[in-house]
Amino acid sequence: MKKTLNLGKIFSLIFTNDAFRLSLSLFGGMILNFLYIAGNLASAFLYRNVWSATLTVYHSIFLLLRFYLISAKRRCKTDMEIRRVCLRTGIFLLFLDLAATVMMIYTIRQGSPVKYSGLVLFGFVIYTVYSLSASIRGVKKHSNDNQTLHFAARSMTLAAALLSVFNLQYSVLITLGASFYVIDRIVAISGFAVFFIIILLAVRLVVKSISDGSKI
Repeated sequence: MKKTLNLGKIFSLIFTNDAFRLSLSLFGGMILNFLYIAGNLASAFLYRNVWSATLTVYHSIFLLLRFYLISAKRRCKTDMEIRRVCLRTGIFLLFLDLAATVMMIYTIRQGSPVKYSGLVLFGFVIYTVYSLSASIRGVKKHSNDNQTLHFAARSMTLAAALLSVFNLQYSVLITLGASFYVIDRIVAISGFAVFFIIILLAVRLVVKSISDGSKI
């Protein structure tokens, strides 16, 4: 009986409490990020793959940023403190994206392409489909939610999902044996689109944090 009541309370919080849904989303994203990091780290060691090592570093920083947002939600007492956290997150995401762009270009041009096993590709597909669908659903469902911290969480989720799409595309092209010319051109176009969108997310988060803070 007690377990039924606890489950009922949890489901009630999921459907009625925005703060609880935010925490659940961030924790879920952290777990997925951790599994994705573990997969890329294993690939980096097994295949001696610079590309996977780069993704491991990038998603590890994403994991830390998610933890930073979760801790800020509990630690910050005022809206101004929360907006400062979101501002720092947006600035860090912007510089991280610019650095990652350079790193990706370098690793693609200098690293040795490695064909992934079917199991590894399947794991990439599962993570990419889930993370992208969850992020798009969250953006669409909570489009009217203008709270800065919630917007920061959605931005982080979408940025991580977009990068996983980019990685999946590159991995599939390599595994299918596409020529370097084809890979170079396709990855250049899609990579520019992905990193440009992430830059826009970071800039919008910075602007929103500043503008919302000025209204206080």
